[in-house]
Amino acid sequence: MHNLEEERTIQVGENAYHNDKKEPERSDHISSNLPSFRKVLKKSKNDKGLAFLQYLMNGAHVDTIQLSEDFTDLEITALLLYNLPRFPKDINNLHETYFLSESFLEILLALNEERNLKIDFSERTFSNLLYGCLYNTPTAMQFKRLQTLGANKELLDRKRQTLKNAFKKALLKGNINGSLKYAQAFTNEELEEILTSFRSFDIASEDFIGNLSLLIEKRDLKLDFKDRETRNLVYLCINSIKILDQLKKAEDLGIKKEDLYRAKNNLVIKLLYVKNPEDFLEYYKNFSNEVLENILSEYASFGAFKEDHPNNLLILIEKRGLNIDFC
Repeated sequence: MHNLEEERTIQVGENAYHNDKKEPERSDHISSNLPSFRKVLKKSKNDKGLAFLQYLMNGAHVDTIQLSEDFTDLEITALLLYNLPRFPKDINNLHETYFLSESFLEILLALNEERNLKIDFSERTFSNLLYGCLYNTPTAMQFKRLQTLGANKELLDRKRQTLKNAFKKALLKGNINGSLKYAQAFTNEELEEILTSFRSFDIASEDFIGNLSLLIEKRDLKLDFKDRETRNLVYLCINSIKILDQLKKAEDLGIKKEDLYRAKNNLVIKLLYVKNPEDFLEYYKNFSNEVLENILSEYASFGAFKEDHPNNLLILIEKRGLNIDFC
């Protein structure tokens, strides 16, 4: 998909999930101003058709299925072909009672199984419906079902590449709910491959290790952090460590001791540059004087502090009574 579509996909995920710390659900069965299907049954066929599409788009699964019983298979197919908004250009100009729910594709596939809708995405007439199906984030299984229904593999692959980029960006930026949302588009094996494709010089937020741990737990991923394939992922984890809790999470992931030693050294040095002296002194309570002297003396031996002594370093030496040789 083109860059504009990729930017939209990423932005939708960030807007919806960045500040929402609960795990996203696949259903959007929220309350709305739409009447129940029983009230709609009394209206004209045209009004019922519009209500059916509103239910479908808004994710009202039960109402959609119930109202569909008032239409023939051909009538439902016609509504889907000729009465849906044009995707994606009309999506921002919809009436307030319309929005495209995450459950749209789920309901459509369920409806197609119950009825003989003859959906064939290989035919040009179904292209708008297919774009509607791809507007949000299909699961890995839904991608397979779309391909079974004739969806063009290259189009699906482009969408999956967009979601792959969105997933990696969300994980690097610390957007855990966006990461979990986009991860649904991939099997466990695919996710493991994506995670090992990070570059060592990618920049990860301080939430990276915690979010990666949660993702591994939620999806039961099999990653060996002692393998060569996960080397870049190890670099990202180590370089993102800002506090001791993250060091413990890195240890729980199975990262090798020598890498953790380097991470601990890096952490000690990073803490010298935090802005609030009270905060950094609190962090250092977890390190013994011997550990601090060994790490700081090692850095000093390379001339790290010869001309520039961070203020925090001088405070640390004074408060903890450290013996550091800067020669």
